[in-house]
Amino acid sequence: MVAKLLPITKGVSSGQKKSTYRIGDLAKRINKSTRALRLYEEMNLLGSVTRNEGGQRIYDEEVFARLTWIEKLQSLGFSLLQIQSVLSNWIGNEYGPAGMKEIRQIYRAKLEETQLQIRQLESLSEDLRESLTYLESCEVCDPCTLLGACAECAHPHSTSSKPALVTGLYSVSEAKKTQTDN
Repeated sequence: MVAKLLPITKGVSSGQKKSTYRIGDLAKRINKSTRALRLYEEMNLLGSVTRNEGGQRIYDEEVFARLTWIEKLQSLGFSLLQIQSVLSNWIGNEYGPAGMKEIRQIYRAKLEETQLQIRQLESLSEDLRESLTYLESCEVCDPCTLLGACAECAHPHSTSSKPALVTGLYSVSEAKKTQTDN
């Protein structure tokens, strides 16, 4: 368990205190390395970074929104270079509607890609479910049954055909049997 980190505070003109964090404290709080934060800074992903009199990086609370954004885009499969490109394009657009249009196009393409991946994963999930159902019925076979005999199993299974994830095993068994016979 990570100890709760207390932010460094500095005065703000309104008299209120504004929370700031040194790079090490920020890294611990967000569970990233200081090296990652320095890379983000080099790539201009964090915007301008303030430094104190000693030259240490100082971050305010606003950096958390940017770091959350970076993490979400990485979870979606964006590389840091792609994130840098998105951000550069955003900053490079002088007008809001043009910038929003570009971001919409990027996000729409990523949504379509993500939905395709979801469909593929759902299909794989169903393949795994069918294969497990099929394989679980193999537990009632005679324990002395040779593996090679499974390819021509006469035991009734819960599915009418062998699932693809099981059929592939048989083709390997057959190839192995052929090698051993030669």
